[in-house]
Amino acid sequence: MILDAINRRGKPIRCYIAITPLIDKEIEGVVLMMVDIEKIKSMISAREIEGRRQQHQE
Repeated sequence: MILDAINRRGKPIRCYIAITPLIDKEIEGVVLMMVDIEKIKSMISAREIEGRRQQHQE
């Protein structure tokens, strides 16, 4: 999921959010990862980011 956000310094950013459930016999909680897209551009292409965003909207 990609959201518009404000970082702790007040700068507008595009934030990539990944949520993974912690499952045993039932959902025990979640792992939430958030990162500024500008920071991950070297790790993942904009095309892959958009593809993931579209997958989560389906």
